[in-house]
Amino acid sequence: VRIESHYAETSVISGWYREGEYLKIKISETLIVCNNGTRRVFRGWSGSVNSTSPEVTVRVDRPLTIAALWETQYYVSIKTNYSAVNFTEGWIPENSTLIVSLKDVEILLGNNTRLAFKGWNGTILENPLCIIVKRPVTLVAVWSVQHYVKVVDPFNNTNIKEGWYDEGRTLEFKVSSTVVYHGNDSRSVFIGWLVDGEVYSKPAVSIRVEKPLTVECLWTLEYLVKLKLIDMEGGMLSGNIVLRHDSGDTLFLTVAREGLVLWMRRGLWRIVRAEYEVQDFRSGRVLGRLEALPDKSTLNVKAPGSLNIVLKVWKVTLRVADLLGVPVPGVVLRIRSLNASYISSYEGYLATLELPEGEICVELSFLNIFIGVFEMEVKGSEVHTLRVLISPYTVIIGLVLALLIAKRTAIMGLRSRIGNRGSEN
Repeated sequence: VRIESHYAETSVISGWYREGEYLKIKISETLIVCNNGTRRVFRGWSGSVNSTSPEVTVRVDRPLTIAALWETQYYVSIKTNYSAVNFTEGWIPENSTLIVSLKDVEILLGNNTRLAFKGWNGTILENPLCIIVKRPVTLVAVWSVQHYVKVVDPFNNTNIKEGWYDEGRTLEFKVSSTVVYHGNDSRSVFIGWLVDGEVYSKPAVSIRVEKPLTVECLWTLEYLVKLKLIDMEGGMLSGNIVLRHDSGDTLFLTVAREGLVLWMRRGLWRIVRAEYEVQDFRSGRVLGRLEALPDKSTLNVKAPGSLNIVLKVWKVTLRVADLLGVPVPGVVLRIRSLNASYISSYEGYLATLELPEGEICVELSFLNIFIGVFEMEVKGSEVHTLRVLISPYTVIIGLVLALLIAKRTAIMGLRSRIGNRGSEN
């Protein structure tokens, strides 16, 4: 009789036994536990005897072979801090198929925060998970806290889309293009990011996810405009202007007489400073620059097209005359702010200039004799006459009077001498 048992002793051992003898075979242990999550479970007898009982009685009537059947089992442990699971722990027979399934892989915590299943042991992502048990198994469900990041971008121009992101992750936000053209002389220009009320002006920004976030891509609308400087009579001017937008943006512009084509941000611009080139209408020569006040202090950019900045500049003709209204030629006029000088013609004409509204100081001289400083008030387009006491005519009259007086004095002196001689005789 051959009796085989790999893991526990039997009450009867292999050997020669008399025919007709009855043998009572009993297994000493039905459960053998190892220290590594493995155990052997007695499942019965095979060979000459088929039984699941740990104790059998057999009659020796022929050579017998009886083998104890053992099943190897492994301990399987399924651990998770969140969500229910269909199997938690227990002994599973070797080569068995086990399906492990979490009830929920996402658990909402409220306020745009959730728990997300990241995998078994952090590497196995399947759920449900099908495993063939070939050794002891310990599976730990790994969870991460996630926050919802809302991305607001009307042009879908950002590299990161809105969604759930792990807490502690750093997101690198970028825009693929800082300018989006709309094809109708308008465009949108990237100006920064608004992250939970905080503004970042750089095209790229790194944000660490520590809570739910709202990331807004900020754009401003710009229009293609032609900017012109004109005087109060509609004449074209050239010069420099400083404009400041309500947002704080500042433009320093040089505008030619034919205008300046540029992109401007939509909204209200304040005219901070304006100066224009003063031109002599007769010669066409540019004399210099003068500051002028705008007719309106603001410029409203609402659509593409032409925009005019009207400066309080007038076309003024300067002439000089004496107190009687007689034109005075030869008078030299110098405008301090322009460093320009003119000599009056026989008609008293000096120059026709574009002058800013307000007081203008000029100096007059005649025959290198300083006449004085005159303050003239420019109020509109007009002929402005400067009155002087001295003129070539007054000089001639003065000379004539001086000659007449000298002549009369000489005649009277001669008569006096003749009279004195007659008395002596």
